[in-house]
Amino acid sequence: MIIKRLGILLVLAVIVFACDSDEDKKGRFLLKGIDKINESSYKEAINYFTEALAIDPNYVDALNNRGLAYAKSGKDREAIYDYNKAIELAPDHQQALFNRAVAYQNVSEYYNSLADLDRLEKLIPDAPYVPFTKGLVLTEQKRYDEAIEAFTKSIALDEYNAETFVNRATIYFYKGAFDQAKEDLSVGLTLNPNEANIYNLYSQIAIKEMDWQEALVQVEKAIEINPGEAYYLNNKGFILLQLGQYEDAGDLINQSIRMNSKNPWAYRNRGLYFLLTNDPNQAVIMLNQALTMDDQLEDAHWYLAQAYSELGDLEKACQVAKSAKEVSKGLADWLKENC
Repeated sequence: MIIKRLGILLVLAVIVFACDSDEDKKGRFLLKGIDKINESSYKEAINYFTEALAIDPNYVDALNNRGLAYAKSGKDREAIYDYNKAIELAPDHQQALFNRAVAYQNVSEYYNSLADLDRLEKLIPDAPYVPFTKGLVLTEQKRYDEAIEAFTKSIALDEYNAETFVNRATIYFYKGAFDQAKEDLSVGLTLNPNEANIYNLYSQIAIKEMDWQEALVQVEKAIEINPGEAYYLNNKGFILLQLGQYEDAGDLINQSIRMNSKNPWAYRNRGLYFLLTNDPNQAVIMLNQALTMDDQLEDAHWYLAQAYSELGDLEKACQVAKSAKEVSKGLADWLKENC
């Protein structure tokens, strides 16, 4: 009996192999690639999708999924190339359009990202994630009123997503509408009390209100939920600077920079640390780095002007202070007193 069963299996294997069509092969490569994406093995996923495309260069699902694997590997340009071909072959392919919109956002091609999202809104008008993503892109462009409109539309389609309320609250915060921000955060907290961004934003509002102890309480709640978030560590560092705990503040800001070297706020805060610890030379280096990354970073001009002033270069200090497009009360007072 055992021998007969083995014989049957061998025959079946030969039959399956003999009938193994290109359609079957490319489908198997696709599924293997998707499995590898789910395992975060993106290089292997790309290889499987490439195998599928070697059989059928116009295999839309393989193109879209290879694009996704490229994007998750940080290769957004390669991803866009695959999405472009997928959309050429299937102009209304919703996943490819959405994925390309996100990839365009990642490479700061906001106009193209919004164009894809507009197309998707016509194809799937009831999908809340489309206006949600549109709100994120508009936020990056600082088109805050339009971003609020997009997030509000997303909420109308799905009123149970805490993230949408937190993002709209963030825009209200940027606009100085703290009461409206708190209202949205309160809803978000009801929907998801474990959303760390809620506590971080409460902390940011407390900073604006100069309630340093409340700011510290809230940011520590955020860190407790997500201890690996560089932005939260940097924010706590800034709060500790205001409380005069310079050594602990410096350690946190340095840790934040090691974790995320692309955050201009961390370099600004590092510059403030040097300013407060009487090292204006290092403060100038850090603050110039911050302004290279974001030339209108809040309070960076003011701190840099103070650093140049401490170095005895009042002319340069005034030049820097006057180059700020948005003048805070602190900077205005400094300009009045020194320039």
